[in-house]
Amino acid sequence: LAGQGTLALPVLYAVRQKVPGNTDAALLTAEIYASQKLTDRAIRELDSAVKPAPNGAARARLLLRKAELLAAAGRGRDAVFAAQDAVSADNQNAAAQARLGELRYARSDRPGALSAWKAAVRLDPKNALYLANQAVVEMSLGQNAQAAQDEARLDRLLASFHGTNSCCPFHGGPKV
Repeated sequence: LAGQGTLALPVLYAVRQKVPGNTDAALLTAEIYASQKLTDRAIRELDSAVKPAPNGAARARLLLRKAELLAAAGRGRDAVFAAQDAVSADNQNAAAQARLGELRYARSDRPGALSAWKAAVRLDPKNALYLANQAVVEMSLGQNAQAAQDEARLDRLLASFHGTNSCCPFHGGPKV
């Protein structure tokens, strides 16, 4: 059924009826609607799947996807709320914190963005992208000394990756 999403919908709804907490089926259902430019319907599908989701990590996945759809639809304020809900659902999810930081920064909430980026860095201290974004927000807030410390930390982190040839796809390793 690849490429024929609407044909998959009855199967997905049957799976979701049988196993209401099936996060993957809910995400796929939402993707089908989003690909048809039915963003509001996709969001409703995600919303209906949050409560029966089996745990906080699954709820966070659903809510992060909702935040992405809302942001793409130009509904930044609602996207921030969805990302905040994702963080509440799984406060150990660095990606949720990072997305919240991105969304807050886009809405010119620099202090809120910094708080989210700091949480992301705390949860995933070896993620160079999170650390770089934290430094950018610090600079935008005039926290130049802290930004310089983070830049030095980032340099050390990247140097450690280069020493193992795993810093990025160009050197045979994962993206950072």
